Amino acid sequence: MAITRTLIFNAILLCLPPIIVLGVFKFFFVQHIRWAAGIVALIDAAVFQTQLFYYESIWLVLFFLVIQLAITGLLSVWLYKKYGQT
Repeated sequence: MAITRTLIFNAILLCLPPIIVLGVFKFFFVQHIRWAAGIVALIDAAVFQTQLFYYESIWLVLFFLVIQLAITGLLSVWLYKKYGQT
């Protein structure tokens, strides 16, 4: 399998939302950082809506989205425990 521009672009689109959302929540809304996984899920559903409804790639996209949401959820819980307690 060759690494194409589309593959690199999709990988960047999969990595950027959690980084941006967790960064914004960490610096501005630490008490609400637990919402980060839900917000990332909404962003991903909007960004990857064409691949979610294409019959050949739906399971691959859902697999990566579930892994991304699990990691985002774990990071948000960790950041909440570290910075959110007053």
